[in-house]
Amino acid sequence: MVCGGSCWFPCRSALLRHARRERKDNSAPCESFRLVRSGCMETALFLEINIFSLLVLLWMQFKMMTSADRQVINIIFSDLVHLLICITITESCMAICDGVPGGAAFFLHNVLRILTSFLAVLISVLWFLFTVSEGKGRTQFWIVRRRYLLLLLPVALDALLQLSSPFTHLIFRIDRATNRCEPGSLLVLHVAIIFGFFIAGFLRKQRILIGAWRNRDNSGDLLHMEQIFILFPLASCILYVFCPQLPNLWPSLSLSLLMVFIDTQQQQISLDALTGLNNRRCFDLFIRNSLSQRQEGWLIFLFIIDIDLFKRINDTFGHVEGDAALVLVADTLRAACARRDHNIFLARTGGDEFIIVLKATDPRSAAGLKQKIHAAFAALNRKSDKPYNLGVSIGYAQAEDWMSEPDLVKAADKNLYDEKRLHHQADAARL
Repeated sequence: MVCGGSCWFPCRSALLRHARRERKDNSAPCESFRLVRSGCMETALFLEINIFSLLVLLWMQFKMMTSADRQVINIIFSDLVHLLICITITESCMAICDGVPGGAAFFLHNVLRILTSFLAVLISVLWFLFTVSEGKGRTQFWIVRRRYLLLLLPVALDALLQLSSPFTHLIFRIDRATNRCEPGSLLVLHVAIIFGFFIAGFLRKQRILIGAWRNRDNSGDLLHMEQIFILFPLASCILYVFCPQLPNLWPSLSLSLLMVFIDTQQQQISLDALTGLNNRRCFDLFIRNSLSQRQEGWLIFLFIIDIDLFKRINDTFGHVEGDAALVLVADTLRAACARRDHNIFLARTGGDEFIIVLKATDPRSAAGLKQKIHAAFAALNRKSDKPYNLGVSIGYAQAEDWMSEPDLVKAADKNLYDEKRLHHQADAARL
């Protein structure tokens, strides 16, 4: 399939010619028509799978074009969708023209074969870059680094071999009489380049996910989805070894991108656009489920965090700097919550208010987390070159058995304002 998936599929016209020759020789007519029927069914299956993949890709493209926020999708993701649309169309055209006689069909078959093979390598490179990029669907403009320039070497080598194959037959050979494609002597190199990028992307992604798991932050819930979507192309590579006639690689990529796209849409609903933290809607669902499904031996603490004198930062330095301060506070909180038990939920619920839900077995964990957050901001201010200091007021409360969600929020809110009053003068002197 990678050399061009359709080269392995019997063409209806070629099979019919074969059947007619056998019928003239009065030899095995039933077997000939069974061959014709089998070949037509395989070609039809190939086209049906490609048409389904094409519809999925076109739907994603339409949704991206009509989205209110067109910068939500990673630019590499968008390029992958475009290239998969192209390669699905070219492979389908090859399945139709494969075996059709005539000089024009022969020329078109060669052009489609070269184009499809080049697109296959390009898609595998983009897939590798996509798997190692930040986030699955967030806005990111990839800047080429020196080490990634080496990726152009196998791409250039494969492109050179593809362009010369109509004359050298190194990657593929198309018989002029039958217009059927046969594998060349270096087809294995072409396949190795493509599968090499997919396998390298899988291994690199696992390394990233392991690092994220060890330094677990608020994105821990997304790790399972990332592990799933990266497995489909790898499974297709393995399946290709045993069933090269099945068109499984590009449909599996389409399925993976569909999973990423749906997950990205879900992130728009549940994540804060500025900081990347969970939003108020996600917090409401989380705290409601946590209180209704309490586990024996586990304590639930709710932290409400306000930025000290945030209005003064906005009024003095402008709202752009205010947004930068919000992002810096979010990053500091995220770092303070890292390397702890994974039962920590961090959210921005609006304005300069942040929420932490801590599940722990030790009652002292809440006080320890509060001290760690204050220490993190003290360290930030010591090394920051900002014309202002950042500080936060923290109020937290432990969820009792009788408490509902409003009761817990009210208790944490009361402790927050008690702390704000105690530190009001110190906070006013920070600017």
